Amino acid sequence: MPRANDRDNPVVPHPRPGGRPSASLLRGASHWDRLTDELRDLVLSFVAPTLMWFLSRGSLVRAEINSLHRETCGRLWVEVLECDWQGDLRLLPPIERTSPCLLCVASRAMLERIRASGIDVPAETAQRIAVRRGWTEMLNAKHPESLAEAAALEGAVHVLKDLVDVRQVAAVTPWHVECAAEAGQLGALKWMRGRTEWPPWIADAAARSGNLDLVAWLHNASIGVWTSRTMDFAVKTGHARIVKWLAANRREGCSTAAFKHAFSAGRIDLLTFLCARYPAVYAETGDDAFGFAAHLSSLEWARNYRPHMTPETDLPTLLGAHGVAALVWLLENTDMHLTPDVLRQAIVCNAAGAVEWLVAKKGMSIAANALQVESLERSTDALAVLIRHDRRWVAILAAKVAASRSTTLAEWLHVRFPDSISQGPLDAAARCDNAVMVEFLLGLDGVVWDVERALDVAKQARARDVVGLLSARISKGRRRRGKN
Repeated sequence: MPRANDRDNPVVPHPRPGGRPSASLLRGASHWDRLTDELRDLVLSFVAPTLMWFLSRGSLVRAEINSLHRETCGRLWVEVLECDWQGDLRLLPPIERTSPCLLCVASRAMLERIRASGIDVPAETAQRIAVRRGWTEMLNAKHPESLAEAAALEGAVHVLKDLVDVRQVAAVTPWHVECAAEAGQLGALKWMRGRTEWPPWIADAAARSGNLDLVAWLHNASIGVWTSRTMDFAVKTGHARIVKWLAANRREGCSTAAFKHAFSAGRIDLLTFLCARYPAVYAETGDDAFGFAAHLSSLEWARNYRPHMTPETDLPTLLGAHGVAALVWLLENTDMHLTPDVLRQAIVCNAAGAVEWLVAKKGMSIAANALQVESLERSTDALAVLIRHDRRWVAILAAKVAASRSTTLAEWLHVRFPDSISQGPLDAAARCDNAVMVEFLLGLDGVVWDVERALDVAKQARARDVVGLLSARISKGRRRRGKN
């Protein structure tokens, strides 16, 4: 979790209610690192009312929200969990069961609602939530070692004292020390000192945590083995204050890996600092050590300071972050040519502006077989641009969806283009024995299906799963009509 004392990785502030809902503010949060502190507060103050605005639009909500940037979706979950939102959690973007966002649960009732929505919260996460919120009745004393780990991660010294000193059911281990260091829990580490052997790489873990006070404490106490890897980790995790502190107070410096991390992350401030501070290491860094350029700032730096270097580019990330500007820069400053694969990558990463520019301004097109449905579930904005310029894509996508398990994309097509989901896709899904899609399509509202026709198609194709599904549905309908 972010540390409050490191502005390079600010804690998400509690949002203030009010303001007019605006989808553009949520979308703007995808460039979170480029916003000032004041704008971050403003964006977060709009998250809750914007979510309510989305939900007021009914069936559009899931497809619309799924198109948001992943980082924005994560912050949306943080806001929902912290304000104990009472809406349907299934309408939110999908979230991994191991996501750190779940640690922001504010109430016991919300934790139960998360489980009821289909998210299997791991026991370790539930323990951390209980420790963080002080829910003593939910602490699982039957597994004291895992409870001690949760307490170390959350810096809950009172729980550690109870387990180790009072009840004596657990012992502090080097693993608990490492957990506390990774989480930046200085208070817990001070209590653990002298109770177990500390891992030698504790300084590396502290640098990754972003807690400068912890790094300084370890330095003053002469704890741990300090190497160039310590600064490398601080650069990799983007903690500029720790990087500069290490340069001023330690002699180990960094390795060539630090330059690679800064370049790949687009942290030109760190790259410039390292070049000035460690010119010998910079001179040893070969062109191939800089890795992929995922930011225009990295490309600009390479052009100005290493003009002979031709860095590899992470085009999807560039398009997602910079859109058309990335394409224009690459065309003007590199030997990149516009190919169908460039358009494909723009579609997959949902860079709608870049897709519009490539299709409308450059007259580009892409073959249907170049796009895989599984990679398009988060690309609805880009797909809408394709369809606006060529309506044939509606039928193409409907046919692709029928042969896939992408119910999210099928729902988006049904909502945005109701005529696209008709008997044809149902027959196609039945023909390829896609029982998951057949069942989903039959559950859509406002569509009249010829189920018997689809059954005939499935029988001809010897699609056993779909035949069984449709036969059961037809029999159930006949029994219902017979009772009436």
